[in-house]
Amino acid sequence: MKNLHILYIDPEIKTAGQIVSYFNPRVYSDEINKYFQDEKEAVKYQFIFIHKKDFKEGFNTLKAHNADPIASQRGLPPIDFIIFTLPKTYNRVKANQKHSYLDFLEKIHFLGMERLGLWRGFWAIGYQFTETLWRELSWYGVRNFLTKPVIIQDLENQLNQYMELTEPSPNAALETRPPKTLKSGKIVTQRFLRLKSSDGKPVHMALPSIIQTNDVKGQAVWQYSYQTEGNQEELESNENPVQQDIEGYYSEIR
Repeated sequence: MKNLHILYIDPEIKTAGQIVSYFNPRVYSDEINKYFQDEKEAVKYQFIFIHKKDFKEGFNTLKAHNADPIASQRGLPPIDFIIFTLPKTYNRVKANQKHSYLDFLEKIHFLGMERLGLWRGFWAIGYQFTETLWRELSWYGVRNFLTKPVIIQDLENQLNQYMELTEPSPNAALETRPPKTLKSGKIVTQRFLRLKSSDGKPVHMALPSIIQTNDVKGQAVWQYSYQTEGNQEELESNENPVQQDIEGYYSEIR
């Protein structure tokens, strides 16, 4: 089970309390934890909500968890992504004020999404999303729009689906086949990226082949291409099949 920490900004304490109490793990004794062990192992993701009531507190919390180099020494886990609630009524003037949601998003982008580790982006919760608001939030990296009232079970389903979509392969390896000389005299080196899909199945993806040839002066020239001269029989070899691995066969991503 993987823990995912979500910064959740919502001024409505009642709604926030329901979400936090539903998702966040309870603290049990060792005996009770052992009793629930099988049930815990069946759950792929554990969502832990860190609730703050406004954007000022939210930004300070984000800095402490994701911008401080010694955050882990202070016992602060990195925040994986952010869910925030919009005001009930959209006011363009108030949206630009200090500690508004736009001010919050602009500060994060100024620090750098990649530097803060927020490559999963944001989710927004609101009462309604006009086309203007939807477009504006999309520019800042909001990837999901939830309307109030939030149904907790629906939120849980969407979180699990989103994690499956955004979770990268846990392992990836570059396989380079031995160079082969074609009849044309070109030397071709095929390459493949091997990894696991979200459901654990081994897959591979072809990368551009490296082609070595000589120019008119006889000097080596390197090119990259998915297609090369010669037929497939010249390139394939039973000695190093990319599909075969100690863990099984790899299907191809095209």
